[in-house]
Amino acid sequence: EAMQACPGVRPNRTWEAADALSRHGIDYDFIDAKSIQNAEAGDGVLRVADEEYRILILVDAKAMRWDALRKIRDFARGGGTVIVVGEEPTASNRTGANDPQVAEIVREALSNGVRESNPKSLPARIRALPMTPDFQTKSGEGKVLHRRIGSLDVYMTMHVRRGDEIFLRSVGSVEIWNAWNGTMERKPILRRTDKGV
Repeated sequence: EAMQACPGVRPNRTWEAADALSRHGIDYDFIDAKSIQNAEAGDGVLRVADEEYRILILVDAKAMRWDALRKIRDFARGGGTVIVVGEEPTASNRTGANDPQVAEIVREALSNGVRESNPKSLPARIRALPMTPDFQTKSGEGKVLHRRIGSLDVYMTMHVRRGDEIFLRSVGSVEIWNAWNGTMERKPILRRTDKGV
């Protein structure tokens, strides 16, 4: 919708941002406007179905649905972090472009948020935020997908160097589930903190 309403939107910037996050082991999901509208916002978290998000990144989102913008504002009011990469929203389905109420919502959502012009700088900006990452390697390399299934944290890691130390924002034991042969192997925990293992 934004691409139709606002010529000049650069969808490749979204993929640049996703690639930068992925290369630095930062898990992310793409969320549509309807999911944001239906989400619950509070306590610094945006709850979408069974997932929780503490950071919401808008990449060249020049036009957005009015109800999604209001939910983003509520998320920010509750302590969530909003990062705008490139163009910020200036239009909605409420009245179209150059709406002062859209500008006010964006101003409020970014009062504790981050503006970033370069999608490739996102990982450094996110790592500088005062929050514990889901996953981090000592080398800084590796990719991850993290899901919570019941009481379990499941991390699918990729491209992690053999022997590299990893941090998981989780508690309990660590098992490697080998997708190639179906085996499960417990791994030693080198350090345990109140933030994870």
